[in-house]
Amino acid sequence: MGALGSHWNPAGWATMSKGEAVFTWNDRSIAAKRLDNWGVLLGGHGFGASMRRTLVPDGTESSRVDDYQVAMAGGGRSDYWGVSYGWAKGPSASELRQQYLTIGNLTRPIKYVSLGSTATFGLRNGRTQGQMDLGLRPFNGSHRITFFGDVAANDKDNFTTLQWGAGIEVMPLDGIRIAGKVSKVLPNDPAPWFTLGLASRSRDRCSSRRTMTTTLNDSIQITLCASVKLNRVSPPRSTLTVKNRSLLWACAVS
Repeated sequence: MGALGSHWNPAGWATMSKGEAVFTWNDRSIAAKRLDNWGVLLGGHGFGASMRRTLVPDGTESSRVDDYQVAMAGGGRSDYWGVSYGWAKGPSASELRQQYLTIGNLTRPIKYVSLGSTATFGLRNGRTQGQMDLGLRPFNGSHRITFFGDVAANDKDNFTTLQWGAGIEVMPLDGIRIAGKVSKVLPNDPAPWFTLGLASRSRDRCSSRRTMTTTLNDSIQITLCASVKLNRVSPPRSTLTVKNRSLLWACAVS
């Protein structure tokens, strides 16, 4: 699942037999001539850390929030567990963020099915959030075609406010992956988000991912995102590739 997916489910760090470094960003123009939102993720061998910067509107200007996370994980070939701790710094951090603890699990009971789950606990206000992911690989458990879905809800959500997503990823050639997804990212979104992603990997262990996200409200809004990975290691067949947040990590989460 790599570092991007492990940011959301810390159990993923245990599935990486080698280290990985990721830099990710998007093109949202909150501040002119500035890189609005970017992040760095490092980890492998059961340990991981990340930092991401988000610019948020603040009246006529903007302010930043820097999110930090450290994680550790372990497990066997088909069952992994992990825990992460997160906190934030910046002018708007105290209003928009809080310290939290996340416990995650990844399991693959049979080669066709992968399951992931997390529970996040707010350490300041006591709020909780749960998340579940499902991946189906109908063709002998291979990564050629993967159907995936996810759902996330906090302790005050109902069926109308919870977040959800579903999509498909195909690998037409080795090293090339194309994914499409429809999702509800924010509780009050009047229309779903549509995401199209393309990931490629070169022989020198450098890979890149580009995603385009659009939502149909009063008008069409398009956000482009990109990430670059060094020394990327494809997940073993027994692990889960989390799709729900990795495609939208730099695009729609603030």
